[in-house]
Amino acid sequence: MGFTIKSLFSAASVTLITLGLVNTPSAQAALFSFNFSGRGTTGSILFDDSIPDSNPDPLKGLYRDAIRDYNIKIDGTPQTETGIPTSEVIQGSSGDVVVGLESDGVGACGLTINCVAFILGSRFLEQSPSDFDLSFYYPAGSLPSDGPPIVVPTTGQGILRSDLRQFFLGASASTSVVPVTSVPEPMTILGSLTAFGFGMGMRQRFGKKNSTSDGNSSLPL
Repeated sequence: MGFTIKSLFSAASVTLITLGLVNTPSAQAALFSFNFSGRGTTGSILFDDSIPDSNPDPLKGLYRDAIRDYNIKIDGTPQTETGIPTSEVIQGSSGDVVVGLESDGVGACGLTINCVAFILGSRFLEQSPSDFDLSFYYPAGSLPSDGPPIVVPTTGQGILRSDLRQFFLGASASTSVVPVTSVPEPMTILGSLTAFGFGMGMRQRFGKKNSTSDGNSSLPL
């Protein structure tokens, strides 16, 4: 960065300002793009697979705020309620990811179904009537676990819907997932620099020299 130890710690006020502003990469967010197409609707959803599962059920995964970006283009797909072909773009940068394995009971996908749902622009079970979710249904055993959907079958039944409108993407809509370049997650180094600055001051004070070596079914609840 071009700073010398002397200039970095020359004054207490400058040190405090520097400590408050300097960041360093601490972890890599593993990003994946879920890509799909069916009956004229295409799109991609970027999600972070390092988000922990907030549902303790081993057959149902809920990944809060895992969606980082989505872009969906409806190009002539008929609206289910009216049959009228629709052209529209849906975009955003937030939402949840829901994964369900085959199971029975309230909130399960079903005994013969695996499902993946992207809750677009809102949180699961907190959607407004106009908020969309994008759901895909696959045969039982298609998903390896209730973890983030980094591996999916090449086709599945797809539905883009809100409480007000629905678009059926076909029984064999195309789906795929590809990794995206990881993005650094910044972490403040206030504590590190504080300790480092203190150590340098002690070394200078006592004249010591030292060196340091330098990721038509209901949705799972």
